[in-house]
Amino acid sequence: MRKFIGVILAFTLMFMTFDSALAASRKEKRKEYPAEGIVINIAANDRLNIREKPNAKSRILDALDNGARVTVNGEANSSGGSLWYYIYDEESGVSGYVSAKYISLEGNPQSKPKRIEYPTEGIVINIAANDRLNIREKPSSKSRILDALDNGAHVTVNSEADSPGGAKWYYIYDEESGVSGYVSAKYIELQ
Repeated sequence: MRKFIGVILAFTLMFMTFDSALAASRKEKRKEYPAEGIVINIAANDRLNIREKPNAKSRILDALDNGARVTVNGEANSSGGSLWYYIYDEESGVSGYVSAKYISLEGNPQSKPKRIEYPTEGIVINIAANDRLNIREKPSSKSRILDALDNGAHVTVNSEADSPGGAKWYYIYDEESGVSGYVSAKYIELQ
């Protein structure tokens, strides 16, 4: 009988240790939020739905295009066990849930920023279907437009600058048009 109680006590202690370690790892995971994320793997004519609750049948609040950048503030599992992220879309001002399989996390914004070696390659993202990204003479949305780029265009990023309002801009070169100028950094994904 003593052996039996000892075995039960050992299993209970082992389970409590495992449960504590699991809870600690979950708690540690949540400390990584907020994090920046980017919408990926969405078909050309489709959008990622932002939902009220973490399930595919929940009310749709808004939708995101492939390449859209969001702030990931947490995570939840659906009743079926799939992972969902609770996100905030600054462009629309909407918060809600999106399926985690369509979000690529870009790391913890509190961590040390990655040092960028210039020149580097970049790709134009987040431009609406019938719109283009303006290449400007100076790092300002009020500066003269030199040319424009389509979504998916590849450019060479030579440096970065801040506008007087603090927004980040890249000084780029578009080999296709031969034009150099400034574009808003929020529309360029560095490769």
